[in-house]
Amino acid sequence: MQISKTATLTPFLAPTFQDGRLHPAVIVLPGGGYAFTTPREGTPAARMFNGLDCAAFVLDYTTCDRNPETTTDLMLGEVRDAIDLVRERAGDWHVDTARICLCGFSAGGHLAALAGNAFADDIDRVVLCYPALDFKGNRIETAVRRGKFDGDPAKLMRLFDRRPIDSVSPRTPPTFLWHTFEDALVPVSASYEYLLRLVENRVPCEAHVYQYGRHGLALASRASAKSPGYVDGHVASWTRLVGEWLWRGRP
Repeated sequence: MQISKTATLTPFLAPTFQDGRLHPAVIVLPGGGYAFTTPREGTPAARMFNGLDCAAFVLDYTTCDRNPETTTDLMLGEVRDAIDLVRERAGDWHVDTARICLCGFSAGGHLAALAGNAFADDIDRVVLCYPALDFKGNRIETAVRRGKFDGDPAKLMRLFDRRPIDSVSPRTPPTFLWHTFEDALVPVSASYEYLLRLVENRVPCEAHVYQYGRHGLALASRASAKSPGYVDGHVASWTRLVGEWLWRGRP
């Protein structure tokens, strides 16, 4: 369904059970360096969250391939609209409005962190997967080449100017973050800095830094892999760990 002229929200609803249970909702923000959104971090992630008894929604926000003049504010507005739509349709979709979460990969992790801090009153938890919290210029050019994006890399870089670490506060939702030490595209050091800021603000958090693994592993399983190099059984443990974290202390 359309969120805007250039953004769509695709629902992956959880089953309806006889006990009438309501489900947490996870809005998934795929990565792609803001040049595009990769399907490997969309549908596979949504189906994974379905398996954790969550309703899931993939937000294909307005990246530069859809609108070369996109802005951070525009994309944040689309996240806001997605949250509002999930809340509005919660009865139809059997969603618990107190448990709306965000999950972002890479650039989507940057957007999810910004949105979690900006819309903290309406977000229960945030999941950040190798988030591009502090993207460097030499790395964005690599992302552009991989995505075959023929636009201006400088425009993409400007979309990362707003640093999520600067908006962390005690109101920031509880956060689950995972990254790999070997990530050559998005530096793990920025994730450490973000985690430190969460701790300083006493924001509950859980983090897993895997030593091995390339950037863009998604689920790190065959379900999301574009080649054998994107399958790593050890890193794939994050999909189990995030489920335990989402439900910990819940009925």
